[in-house]
Amino acid sequence: MVLEKDVDITNLNGLRINSKASYLSKISSLDDLKETTNFAQKESLLMLPMGHGTNTIWGKDYIDKLIAEIKIPGFEIIKENSEETFIKIGAGEDWDKCVERAVDLNLSGIEALSAIPGTAGATPVQNVGAYGTEISETLYSLSAYDVVDKREVEILNNDCCFEYRNSIFKNKARNKLIITSITLRLSKSRPTIPNYKDVSAYFTKIGINNPNLQEIRNAIIQIRNRKLPNPKVIPNCGSFFKSPILTKEEAILIINKFPNIPYYTDSTNIKFPAGWLIESAGLKGHSFGHIVISPNHSLVLTSPEGMASPDELMQAVEEIRGIIRSKFNIELEIEPGIIY
Repeated sequence: MVLEKDVDITNLNGLRINSKASYLSKISSLDDLKETTNFAQKESLLMLPMGHGTNTIWGKDYIDKLIAEIKIPGFEIIKENSEETFIKIGAGEDWDKCVERAVDLNLSGIEALSAIPGTAGATPVQNVGAYGTEISETLYSLSAYDVVDKREVEILNNDCCFEYRNSIFKNKARNKLIITSITLRLSKSRPTIPNYKDVSAYFTKIGINNPNLQEIRNAIIQIRNRKLPNPKVIPNCGSFFKSPILTKEEAILIINKFPNIPYYTDSTNIKFPAGWLIESAGLKGHSFGHIVISPNHSLVLTSPEGMASPDELMQAVEEIRGIIRSKFNIELEIEPGIIY
């Protein structure tokens, strides 16, 4: 366990909001995690596990917590048959490198999740998804350290309570379970083009009807790079707002008022794309001091100079939400986790 005190954690959040933490511990093994947990409990410190912080925002300039940066490694095939392969991945592994390795092994299931920043262990927390795919579709199980019972437990997919951008790890298990590894069930079958407009259009344009895994991964990376700013160059957390989901009764009132509004429907609910709401409100590319809505993607808030304060960010967020509320009578929900 490597433990530091009064640490600058500006680079441990996607928007590089300036902040410090009481303690930072770098966790490379289960033993490190046990030792850190014991220290936190002994000192009556709240402990916050995190990966690269790409989907985290500091809500204050001083976080009075012990930040446990999970860096546990590992990538191994644990079993396979003629149709599928099970791979166990350490929670600290870089997610996109894991996708790259899976594609190199000719295993499909996560190629649409290429180029998503962060660690493997963070993907189940908010059920990471993109281009019609969510991690819940391939996650078989995961291992987590129970900080109350002080033991490692295995949790199967069904017990994660996956929903749209949500899981048990964002609510009732948030302060109890710390993910140490994930196990994915990947397919040996030939992949299909992700059922998503931009991806379909990409392959139609270049005249490929039956792409291989590497071609699909390359397409996803190119599409993301065209739309989304690189967080290593322009600080951002990716999609900042969730697409709001309303009942059909609620949604029909909005559709009647805005007949050109796009939406997606299932048997009971209707989902409106948050990016469309923001863009149609004239906010795409709008600046709020050091916070700017990306001119390329209206769902992405950026901090081009990396100088935004927590207060400045939240003021911008509330102004955006207020404009959308006033125009559409829809509440936007923040996707990244805000830590106070």
